[in-house]
Amino acid sequence: MGGIALIIILGELDQVQKSFLIVAITIGLMLASGRIVKFIPASLVALVVITVALPFVGALLEEVRIGPLALNSAIDYIGRIPESIPTLEIPDLGGSTLLTLLLPALSIALLGSIDSLLTSVVMDNITGGRHRSNKELIGQGLGNIASGLFGGMASAGATVRSVVNIRSGGRTALSAATHSVVLLTLVAGLSGVVQYIPLAVLSGILILTAVGMFDWETMRKAHVAPRGDVVVLFATMAITVLVDLTVAVAVGVALALIVHAVQARQRKATIAEDGSATYRIRGPLSFLSADHVFSSLRNGHSTLSLNLKDVHYVDMSGAKALLTFIDHSEKAGVDVGLEEVPAHIEKRLVALANPAQYERLKTTVEPA
Repeated sequence: MGGIALIIILGELDQVQKSFLIVAITIGLMLASGRIVKFIPASLVALVVITVALPFVGALLEEVRIGPLALNSAIDYIGRIPESIPTLEIPDLGGSTLLTLLLPALSIALLGSIDSLLTSVVMDNITGGRHRSNKELIGQGLGNIASGLFGGMASAGATVRSVVNIRSGGRTALSAATHSVVLLTLVAGLSGVVQYIPLAVLSGILILTAVGMFDWETMRKAHVAPRGDVVVLFATMAITVLVDLTVAVAVGVALALIVHAVQARQRKATIAEDGSATYRIRGPLSFLSADHVFSSLRNGHSTLSLNLKDVHYVDMSGAKALLTFIDHSEKAGVDVGLEEVPAHIEKRLVALANPAQYERLKTTVEPA
């Protein structure tokens, strides 16, 4: 997510240069309202307050300077948007048109799928839930088909808006449906109001959200993480910023597979039940198998015991997945115990754990 966050921040630098003061006020107001007003999203508070106040104080803000440097040289607005609802248009796919559009359509579908699944994984990490990939992608495909018939562009899961939604209290599909209805209302009937929203306010909201998207914990643990994983992390981040997300994902997966092939003797980990609520994990606990292993353990037991004697390798993804699984299990009222943990695996878990996870490990890891 670091690469996407950097792209968002870099994309807003133009508004920061033009309207630094408004961007700063937006961020400050969001931080303050997030602490004081819990039942209204901080981004909405900042958007409404600054949009309403700006016509009265905009001229004063333009005069604020530090020496010769103006902190607010210009204020850009969204501007007027079309109010009419587009009509249904059936495209002509005869002749060579279909073949011409096939490759671009596949490229857009691939990028959209990667983007949506990435968004879903980020939401899983925040909420502790588990998305349904097929449901997400089928729904996205049907929605994009309908959008295209009305002249719209293909869309995908929006990580930034999803993070804002989650942090504002949204947890179900109702929040996404409400988002769509509100957008339709704004486009169809309130464009006269929307046109006065300053772009600098939106930039402030996006910048603060992007900062929150950074996995700061992983960055702080980079010096104790496996070197191969660190290379994959920063290479993917750099390629996301310099090229695009699709290339970054492809290169990142290729590098991760190479690192895995060099470090691990097996391709995937397997899991078997030794007894009642006792499971033995065998093989490398890595990004290739962590999702399968821990999703299969969500079986309703009130206690779980994991035997890691035969786990000889764990990468950053595997370690973080195990630590996150313990966190979410505790929140769900499930007691998790780790048995026969190899010394080097325990050392890696301790190194990558945050303070709260480290305290849980003290009671979770059972002595040999």
